Amino acid sequence: MNSGLARRLAAIVYDSLLLFGVLFLATIPLVVLAGGQAIRPQNALFTAYLVLVVFGYFTYFWTGGRRTLGMKSWHLHVVTLDGQPPTFRQATLRFAIAILSWAILGLGFISSVFHQQHLCWHDHFSDTRLVVNKP
Repeated sequence: MNSGLARRLAAIVYDSLLLFGVLFLATIPLVVLAGGQAIRPQNALFTAYLVLVVFGYFTYFWTGGRRTLGMKSWHLHVVTLDGQPPTFRQATLRFAIAILSWAILGLGFISSVFHQQHLCWHDHFSDTRLVVNKP
């Protein structure tokens, strides 16, 4: 069974809390390398680094049959159309389109409410699905 929007958003909230800590830890080496100086958020390399950390977090968990903490808590799993774990290419496409979905006022997520199978844009374009596992 494909996941509905409320369950997706709940998992996103859980993962956002965890990602806050991951990004905090990922910033520590940069602050040490900068000699304790504050790193400006408008620094393009710093922003790219943080996006890469988030990308690594999600693609690691989406591929290989793993799940993020939010996905485990809400019994969700990302699979391909044939029920297999996504490839790195599919996870990369899923990540990129999910970012775009948020950037356009969340329309890629909201559209799942009107889709017969509750698919978001990133589900459709990456040929993946977020499915509910029975506990």
